[in-house]
Amino acid sequence: MKPLPRRTWLRGAGALLGVPLLDAMLPVGRQALMAAGGPSRFVTFYAPNGMVMPDWTPGVEGPMTQLPQTLAPLAPFREHLRVESGLSTLGLPVVPAYHAGAATKFLTATSPSPTRGSAVRAGMSVDQIAARTLSGDTRLPSLEIGLEEGPLTGACDVQYSCAYQNTVSWSSPETPLPMEASPRAVFERLFGDPDASPAERARVARDDRSLLDSLMEGLGRLRGRVSAADRLQLDRYAQAIRDVEARIRSTERRATADVPDAGAVREPAGSFVERYTLMLDLCALALHADLTRVGTVMIGIEASTRTYPEIGVTEGHHQLSHHQGEPGRVSRLAAINRLHMGVPAYFLGRLRDLEDAGGSLLDRTLVLFGAGMSDSDRHRHDNLPVLVAGPRALTQGVHRRHPEGTPLANLHLSLLEALGVRVERLGNSTARL
Repeated sequence: MKPLPRRTWLRGAGALLGVPLLDAMLPVGRQALMAAGGPSRFVTFYAPNGMVMPDWTPGVEGPMTQLPQTLAPLAPFREHLRVESGLSTLGLPVVPAYHAGAATKFLTATSPSPTRGSAVRAGMSVDQIAARTLSGDTRLPSLEIGLEEGPLTGACDVQYSCAYQNTVSWSSPETPLPMEASPRAVFERLFGDPDASPAERARVARDDRSLLDSLMEGLGRLRGRVSAADRLQLDRYAQAIRDVEARIRSTERRATADVPDAGAVREPAGSFVERYTLMLDLCALALHADLTRVGTVMIGIEASTRTYPEIGVTEGHHQLSHHQGEPGRVSRLAAINRLHMGVPAYFLGRLRDLEDAGGSLLDRTLVLFGAGMSDSDRHRHDNLPVLVAGPRALTQGVHRRHPEGTPLANLHLSLLEALGVRVERLGNSTARL
């Protein structure tokens, strides 16, 4: 039987659906990927409002036999982690907009320009540099996800554009990319008809019809060309998409019954976990089906005012981040930090459970997690909380201390090189780590 190409699409009623790597794609797919080795996907997570650093930082350099409290949710993946201490964005021009600067500098290694309205300027972000090489013929060059809504228009931090603190992803110095906070919108970008009008998409959602209904004929044709093992994988993949779509509908029904709070971002207890598991399932499915190879996730916008009733935190996150050393407030902020670490922990678990190229998707994905501030009470942009996760050969379960003031951009150059993307300089970079 002639091998199927890696880029296999199912078409029905104008919609397209990617599929996971199948045995029937040998040798075009799996053998080629196994021979290439190394990660072929890149995902970044950004956490807002800094970190309680004593609870984040491992006590010793070298192998991490035990993780500190904030990193405890990542314990099952300890050998897939590398904590990087000492990295900084202080070598970049200082701006009075501390939160805008934190978010903008994290992936661009460029300070935000003090512009107004739509005339923003920063730099191309590392995720988009990676996407330029990795995207190939994927449906989406990259996927940007936000777990909290934030506009790119208007003025925010000391009158700097809201774009600077509500996204970390820039496709060019003048083009900030919005973080999509709607699970429905992400689902339709991945699995819907790209040519459908908003009215047509709304009609599908209103009629309670699955987008997969129009794809079953194409899926049936593909099932007839592959082995029993591949058919089982296709069935599981289709069921996973159906399950996500059903969860989106359930969330939408509850949302229409609730009256939104006009103050701080107050969600019902448990809804934060529900949102991130749903969004990360979509991201993992997209990587698994090779719909995209680059993802960026903002856990919250900078200066986020979200509350977390599921852990008993009723103050807004930003308010708590200015704790002035008061022990109770520091403790509650640390609890938010631990809750946020559940986001990459869940995602790494999803990657581990998905097979790809003779191993797991975790073996093929490089993950960057971090924040643009360390001590949020003083708006510190040095010794940032940063870790890398992914293949054990690259991470080795260690804590590395770098000389004080080492540019964060040096790490970005190293990550790009591991992905096969050669860049000589990014922002204020001085060398690869």
